Amino acid sequence: MTAPTDLSAFALPDLTYDFADADSVARACDAAQSAVAFDSSSRAALVLLGGTDFAGDFAETFRANAAIAQEDSRELTTKLGEIAQGIRRLSEAAREENAHRRDARAWRDRVLARRAEGRAVHLERGSAMVNWRRAARVVLFPSLIVSLTGCTVESQPAPEDYVGSWQLQAENGESPARVTLGEDHTYTAEDLPRALACRLQIAAGSPPGCRGGSPSVSFSGTWRLADGNPRELWLEYNDFLVRRAVRDGDHLGFFVRSVEAPRPDYVFYRTSST
Repeated sequence: MTAPTDLSAFALPDLTYDFADADSVARACDAAQSAVAFDSSSRAALVLLGGTDFAGDFAETFRANAAIAQEDSRELTTKLGEIAQGIRRLSEAAREENAHRRDARAWRDRVLARRAEGRAVHLERGSAMVNWRRAARVVLFPSLIVSLTGCTVESQPAPEDYVGSWQLQAENGESPARVTLGEDHTYTAEDLPRALACRLQIAAGSPPGCRGGSPSVSFSGTWRLADGNPRELWLEYNDFLVRRAVRDGDHLGFFVRSVEAPRPDYVFYRTSST
């Protein structure tokens, strides 16, 4: 079985960012931009008035200096506006990053809780195995029913009964989609239809390839049987449930919507076993 995913990258705290100070600086830039623009406009009117009946070298120097001041004013107001806009974009990016980090931490907490639940179930099963006498009675009970009543009791599949290759049953012949279940409870999924491998909302634990536009997805993960129901198979990837299937003889019926649906959405049949 593959080692659990390292979740340390999903435990990052919120960014150290002072949104109030950033907003204050942006508003100060807005105020400075407005003040410079107002002064530039009023000065232009004064320059026009002062140039009336004013000629000679000093007049040319006056007009040249006024033009330079006007150009500097336009450049300064532009830069102040860019700074204010950049600060607000940075603040928005910081808010989005913090939201992503909070989502990642919440996902990590769910995975850790699920792992803890899995360990508890494993310990419970280990404790149950110690009580071998009770287990022996459970095994012998179906045989006793057969001997007394003549009725057969349908046997339940064991994990090893699932090991092997299962191929998608297509209407127009064989499909390249295949799931191979290993004895170590790992699996390899090849060319699964996108609707089967990927949920409608792509989450952090979705199989690779779901974020792209490919119609088929290939990946690997771990498998197990549902607690209390040996006929229900769970395919997991990065501790997330990908899909559930119900076994019927040599067929595995995968349900995209719900296992309570009248029929499975995809049916795989066994092609090999170990």
